[in-house]
Amino acid sequence: MANIYITREELRNKPYDLLEEDVDNDYLEVLQDMTKEYIDELCGQSFLQEGTPEAPVEKILSGTGKDTIFLPRRLLSLTKVKIYSQVGGFQEYDGSNFLTDLKWVSFKQFADETARFVLIYGGILFPQGVGNIGIVGVWGWAALPNPIKYLQGKLIKKMVEDETFAERFSSESIGDYSRNLNIGSTEVGGKFLIGDRELDLIVRQYKAWVLYGVA
Repeated sequence: MANIYITREELRNKPYDLLEEDVDNDYLEVLQDMTKEYIDELCGQSFLQEGTPEAPVEKILSGTGKDTIFLPRRLLSLTKVKIYSQVGGFQEYDGSNFLTDLKWVSFKQFADETARFVLIYGGILFPQGVGNIGIVGVWGWAALPNPIKYLQGKLIKKMVEDETFAERFSSESIGDYSRNLNIGSTEVGGKFLIGDRELDLIVRQYKAWVLYGVA
């Protein structure tokens, strides 16, 4: 939903100051949806929460034969880890057996630092394979980061004030409106894609996690 990112009420207050006569609610809703998708694609991640403690979500990863596995998305909390076997079925371990970070999961229960790559639970830590590791937990963001909300508000204001600003996006229709989603690097030929150094730096801040997390 668009208002998970920024509300119409917030857009009509400082620092955005969009007046009723500047933009009607229907048009503003289109801009909310458009900029949400634009920000998600620029940053390489969605800022919505996926799963809950009561209903966690499993993501299937490929083991590398090492004790630490990097994650495809920000991890809020780890419920359990499943290690699937080649013959079918899986071994399941409680999340308390692991060290966790927003970016990675690593085994916690080992004898000492030098023993981290030895056999544990009858197999190599995160055994090498394709789609053989299940990470079960809550993913994404419990609340939208304030810099991202600010970024969305500024983008909407730019679109309202300058119709040509939206032309950098590719053509696709949303109701009676069309848009362009020309997503690429946040800096092309020395020029900022957004056209604003402050906003570009916000994108880089939240894109940096994705580049690190999947390395």
